Amino acid sequence: MSKPNVGLKASGVCKPNLGIRLNWRRKRQLQGISSMTPNVNFNSGIVPRDKDDLVACDRLMAAGDDEVIANIEQLLACLQDIRWPIAVPVSDRLLRLDHRLILPVQKVLLGSDETWKYWIISYLLHHVDAVVLEGLRFILSKIVMSPTPSEIDSKVTNVAHELMQARPIK
Repeated sequence: MSKPNVGLKASGVCKPNLGIRLNWRRKRQLQGISSMTPNVNFNSGIVPRDKDDLVACDRLMAAGDDEVIANIEQLLACLQDIRWPIAVPVSDRLLRLDHRLILPVQKVLLGSDETWKYWIISYLLHHVDAVVLEGLRFILSKIVMSPTPSEIDSKVTNVAHELMQARPIK
């Protein structure tokens, strides 16, 4: 499997993949990428600035749901590699959103970043409430039943199949 395709702001803020292939080991890669997502409030302090920003994770855990939802795309971007130190704490906080995770996760699963899909399916979705899985059932079934060539190559189909076997949707 290839390395995650992550977009990091000049200050290292976790950003959704904007179609730019970046080296996952580097914290700072592009200047001005924040202008590509103008409606984001990076001053809230709950979005980790790099893969090691556990202080932001502490603030995230104490943040209210409204603030978390306002930053959900950037927080999901922090899950582009579950091996990052910030990934599990961010996941833990996102799991408290229950059904409000459905639409943002759908966007990831319908996107083209296979590595990001892989980590969302193989980790986050194994821990979500059953109502979230039910809301994602159609997309997960599509990934299993009629995957794209890139979903097959990156093993997204395999982890989706494993998820559906481990947590059958009733």
